[in-house]
Amino acid sequence: MKLRPQYRDTVNCHSLPKVIVLVTIFLLAAALLSSCNENEKEKSQKDPKPKEKIYKIGEVVSLNDWEFTIESAAVVPSAEDQFMTYTPDEDTDQFLAAFITIKNNFSEKRIFVPPIVQENQDTFVTLICKQKYKYSPTLLLGYQEDLNNATLEPLSTKTGALHFSYPKELGDDTSDMSIEFKSGGKSAIVNLQQSADVAKAAKKESSQPTTETPSQSSSETDSNGHGYCEPTSEGNKIVGMWAGDWMSNSRIEFDFLKNGEFYCSIYYEDNDSKSIEGQYWLRGDQLELDTGEIYTIKSVGNGVLKLKTYDGTFSLDRMAV
Repeated sequence: MKLRPQYRDTVNCHSLPKVIVLVTIFLLAAALLSSCNENEKEKSQKDPKPKEKIYKIGEVVSLNDWEFTIESAAVVPSAEDQFMTYTPDEDTDQFLAAFITIKNNFSEKRIFVPPIVQENQDTFVTLICKQKYKYSPTLLLGYQEDLNNATLEPLSTKTGALHFSYPKELGDDTSDMSIEFKSGGKSAIVNLQQSADVAKAAKKESSQPTTETPSQSSSETDSNGHGYCEPTSEGNKIVGMWAGDWMSNSRIEFDFLKNGEFYCSIYYEDNDSKSIEGQYWLRGDQLELDTGEIYTIKSVGNGVLKLKTYDGTFSLDRMAV
């Protein structure tokens, strides 16, 4: 009797090694991918994306060969110079006035906030209120200190102001405001919290009657040893009348009273004049007027009061009463 030959299932025998190889490759690829993901996760944890720096008033912002420094900022109803008074176009608006020092570090002449801008080449400056409402600076034609369309030669510096018109309904609390600079595709933000702190402290001081005696009056001293304090304090060294040359080839006379009031007269070359009065406060070495101006007291003594403004430093002589 002949035996029928036995045959193996050749298909299954030859397919099994291929299946094993494919499974092995798949497992190795999955392990390698998992390892890469873990490495990326560890790298991102070790090297987190740096947070964008928020600048403060007085800090120098370097951006695309420009330097910007916001010296001060305040909410004001209008802007004035020796020729005109400028107000917002809408009665429901008011100005945020930012006094800024700019420097051109380019190798050629540049225009700051030009009327016709080119993306990635020119500068944009924007007021941001409550982190979402944005306003461009208002062009004040003829205003001598306006920085719109200001031309700067290489390595030159200029100090002036930008006025942003925005709705009164947003209030005058500058702690909710910031100013954004853009140039060359880069940007930087300056928070105006410092101006808000100064304004709030000044308003609080003016609304509370003083109960200090001369020996209890608070005072502060700057780096040069000059002491400044509140108007009602015995240490207030600027009480009295001062006069001297002023901005825009004019002459100014100040009369600072101990009760915090001031009277000011400005005389121009064309025999025109202007009188201003209001309240003033002394915060450290800052002299603040309720008309929106903020000056730095550089020194006071020997009958001379030196005030730093956005147009330079001026020396005023004490007037005999």
